[in-house]
Amino acid sequence: MLVGCYTVEQATDTYQSQAFRPDARFKIITPTTNDGVLGILENQLLSAGFQIISDNTIRFNATSGVVTVATADTTVTKSMVEPASITLFKPAEADYIIRYDAQTLYNSQWIDNFSASVINVQTGAIEFSYNFRRGNNGTTTGDVRLVMKQFALAMKAAKKATNG
Repeated sequence: MLVGCYTVEQATDTYQSQAFRPDARFKIITPTTNDGVLGILENQLLSAGFQIISDNTIRFNATSGVVTVATADTTVTKSMVEPASITLFKPAEADYIIRYDAQTLYNSQWIDNFSASVINVQTGAIEFSYNFRRGNNGTTTGDVRLVMKQFALAMKAAKKATNG
């Protein structure tokens, strides 16, 4: 029997195609706009000098009804939700869409996993991608602000490499 602790360090992977244009306009999309990552990601990319176009739509889950199931000794009530959206203004054109997924903890203060794909809207090709996995070594490397900054710095490094 093996008893003990092991440490898994954080890991990041970055891919950049030769066609990637870091001086382009980027729009960040997410299935719901009420996650804690979106604003931090926008802030870090803007701080790194990227042109960020705001998504013109707010997406959320709206309560669409209530279902009650009753038996002889138990009653269970469940709210039903469905996706909803509100369009705020006319959409602005972007050259790339940044699509991301993040598994967060503690009200979006920590990230276990983060992956982002930068997709060319004309071709549909993924021209830049970034993946982060937090280790279990007890460090603060899974802090959401630091992970978003690492992503922005990775894109900025691609910007410098492209511009020479």
